[in-house]
Amino acid sequence: PLPQFMHNVVLPKLKKVQTMAGCVPNEANAIDYKKDMGHFLTAHVDDRQLSKEPIANLSLEGDCYMTFRNTAPHRNTAPPMVRVWLPRRCLQVLTGKARYDFSHGIDNEDLVSP
Repeated sequence: PLPQFMHNVVLPKLKKVQTMAGCVPNEANAIDYKKDMGHFLTAHVDDRQLSKEPIANLSLEGDCYMTFRNTAPHRNTAPPMVRVWLPRRCLQVLTGKARYDFSHGIDNEDLVSP
């Protein structure tokens, strides 16, 4: 089950986002990345069976760049790599090509906040 914080604070806000309408989250992760401890997020594409569409990421405290790498150049004409600025308190929603055709990860040097 999702923590009460998700039900009280996060879910009501997500329902206001058009691409999140009707979505019921099946998982929530709280991750505290520390640059000085060498933390990073390994580039990955979320499991297609466990995580459907959309995938939402809520950044609570830290600023960072997330790197997207095109894993399906045969299906799209997007660039091979895109770095996206994710400021604290932002909501990122992955759908379509961003969800299925790109891996996403955060390199340690792209963790901007301490």
